[in-house]
Amino acid sequence: MFIGLPLSDTVRGDVFAFIQNLMRYNMHGGVTWVAPEALHVTVQFLGQQDEAMRSTITNILNTVVKEFEPFTLTLNRIEAFPSLKQQRVIAIRCHNDGRALFHLRQQLVTALKQENIAFEEGRNVWIPHITLARNKIPGYFFRRLTELSLPKSRWSVERVVLYESQLTPTGPVYTEVYSAYI
Repeated sequence: MFIGLPLSDTVRGDVFAFIQNLMRYNMHGGVTWVAPEALHVTVQFLGQQDEAMRSTITNILNTVVKEFEPFTLTLNRIEAFPSLKQQRVIAIRCHNDGRALFHLRQQLVTALKQENIAFEEGRNVWIPHITLARNKIPGYFFRRLTELSLPKSRWSVERVVLYESQLTPTGPVYTEVYSAYI
């Protein structure tokens, strides 16, 4: 399970058009692309959670999001992890002018810890992003990623979603378990 932010339909379309442009350069076949319906911004990965914990998590979502107003995210720039030259994950970084997203995440993480919800904390600094693909041959897209322009799409974040993830042979399938409206 994970907590995430859905994209607006317009932004989802813009991002998928960008993915389709990148697909033209995938001659080696070592890239696994994210399906349009699976595009999102991950706020916090939670791992496996039982039914009792799901209820606690939905209560946390309701409590925390009440403290926020809708805020805007903008597609900012191409990102790759661990780096642009050795990309394993190709992504689009998202930007939030007022830092509401960082405050939202921090409050969610604090509340999860207070309720003893077990989850793996990242070893690195959290960067809000939309994953586009996973690359089995790092470095392959480096030049193309630095040449392509990204649409400066924006959307209003009005809900936070608890997702369930199922791994399938064709890639992960994400199901919305619960939505808390800001």
